[in-house]
Amino acid sequence: LFVKFIPDSPIGRRVFLKKSAKEWDGFETSNKNLLGKTGVSCTMLRPSGLAVIDDERIDVVTEGEVVQKDKPIKVIEIEGNRIVVAIDRDNDQ
Repeated sequence: LFVKFIPDSPIGRRVFLKKSAKEWDGFETSNKNLLGKTGVSCTMLRPSGLAVIDDERIDVVTEGEVVQKDKPIKVIEIEGNRIVVAIDRDNDQ
């Protein structure tokens, strides 16, 4: 009886969720537009740190390599909230 009637009672409506989480991603979906963009590391990436991409400071990680400060980087992969970068060999000074 509890399972059948309590969820539709006034108290049950406050306690139990009615909405589904199917459309909820759990991470920032706007990061996907960063894929392939270039920027500059503003801290030493060993392997994580900060970079400036499109005039915005973003937390990034490398695939394990150490990247010095003020080096050109390129976004090579997006995994949820994790933004993976590598040294941009095309723009390396």
